[in-house]
Amino acid sequence: MGSSSDKASDKRYLKDRLPKFIKESSHPSICILQFIFKLIAFTSYLLLNIFIGNLILVYIVVIITQAIDFYVSKNITGRILVGLRWSSEILDDGTEEWYFESLEEKSQNKADSRVFWITTYGTPFIWVIFIIVSILSFSIANVTICLFGFVLSSTNLMGYSKCEKDHKQKLGNFLFSQAKDKLSIQQMAQIGGMAAKYAPGE
Repeated sequence: MGSSSDKASDKRYLKDRLPKFIKESSHPSICILQFIFKLIAFTSYLLLNIFIGNLILVYIVVIITQAIDFYVSKNITGRILVGLRWSSEILDDGTEEWYFESLEEKSQNKADSRVFWITTYGTPFIWVIFIIVSILSFSIANVTICLFGFVLSSTNLMGYSKCEKDHKQKLGNFLFSQAKDKLSIQQMAQIGGMAAKYAPGE
């Protein structure tokens, strides 16, 4: 059996081999989770089309992986990595109501934030490239597959963009309220000081 020092050195070696964003992340497993289903969908679309050519299988795999990724990003990784969560509801009159949640103390880890936003913005962009290539190659079936991936990923992007905007607005209003309250206290103190200074002596 190896010594404890050998095991420690092996762990250090493995840690050194990890990508930089994983080493800097506060939640490395969640960062990987943010990547994994997107990567499976892309590779399935490319490799199954090339080596198998079974469009039904490609369609099923892409739908399942994108649906899982949509759920995971919307309910798990977004809340942990950037402290945000969104949801929407179709009302009786047909209008859509958006709901936004944000943690009071959001994670300040830049690696977590970069991973989340790069993948969230990058996924619909990659699907758009696939759509263009499919159109140029006159593959209507592939266009349909790519459109499905684009719609889900862009919906997540839209939801989180609105959620981030809502959070910044709430934060700005809170800071303005705090500054206004602080300014009022200072003004009151100045008025009190001036009143004491110019008050007639007894």
